[in-house]
Amino acid sequence: MPPPPTLPDELLEEIFLRLPPNEPACLVRASLASKLWLSLLSGTSFNSRYRQFHGAPQCWASFIHVLRTPAR
Repeated sequence: MPPPPTLPDELLEEIFLRLPPNEPACLVRASLASKLWLSLLSGTSFNSRYRQFHGAPQCWASFIHVLRTPAR
């Protein structure tokens, strides 16, 4: 059986952009779902698009940065 098709990164970013900005836990939970989603949500492309779309800084961005930092 072939693997299920994946959504293009651009479509995933559009979906994430539409999550409510007043509930940052949604983006944090999404970033914990997979390494791909963590990579998308912590990327500079998504961060700048998020600011343009919502006109607000990301209060969850520093948390995602901690998730991406390897443990010592």
